[in-house]
Amino acid sequence: MLKAEQLSVSYGESVVLNDVNLQVPSGAIVSLIGRNGVGKTTLLKAIMGLLRPKKGKITLGGADITTYPPDRRARCGIGYVPQGREIFPYLTVYENLCVGLSERDDLVLEEVLDLFPMLKSLLTRMGGNLSGGQQQQLAIARALVRRPRILLLDEPTEGIQPSVVTDIKRVIKTINKKKNVSILLVEQYLDFALGVADYFYVMENGRIVLQGVTRDVELEKLKEHLAV
Repeated sequence: MLKAEQLSVSYGESVVLNDVNLQVPSGAIVSLIGRNGVGKTTLLKAIMGLLRPKKGKITLGGADITTYPPDRRARCGIGYVPQGREIFPYLTVYENLCVGLSERDDLVLEEVLDLFPMLKSLLTRMGGNLSGGQQQQLAIARALVRRPRILLLDEPTEGIQPSVVTDIKRVIKTINKKKNVSILLVEQYLDFALGVADYFYVMENGRIVLQGVTRDVELEKLKEHLAV
């Protein structure tokens, strides 16, 4: 489905990603784990086209999308929920959901709202007046209305209450199994990352240093790479 091959990204003279190889198979959930500042968000931004790689290649379904701008990648089926959510605070929940749609699709809106029942009663509320958990659900819902083939999620559990974390875990599994949406998840909460994913990658200093199937993970070995 999605592959990053020998991907390197720099900010000026500072190399942030160095020859990263990562893939998300069709229908899979993949967690990207690592300490703060190791390059996880940079990788998602490079996949979304918000950062231009210094070298390497990104493919989606076998097609080379390395030079595509972000809007074209979105049309190809990549959905992106950034860290910090970035919803529009002065638009209503409903208006946030409709942003980016070429035409209103009541059916897909209803399908997405069925995943997030809490949002149904908040459609006329301004995005900036939502709680952190509600904003996160709105950010994910906004990405889903475009019917993505793959969804990039950056720290979806950050700063939200446990009950909403449970809801987000449920939604991730539902859209993966029932909607066949592949997912690349960046997550600091280790239990969540391993509990929801089929495969994992660990990043350290801009490189992939460990990878495997989550059911076979050696926790002690994994935690060595996450210790501060």
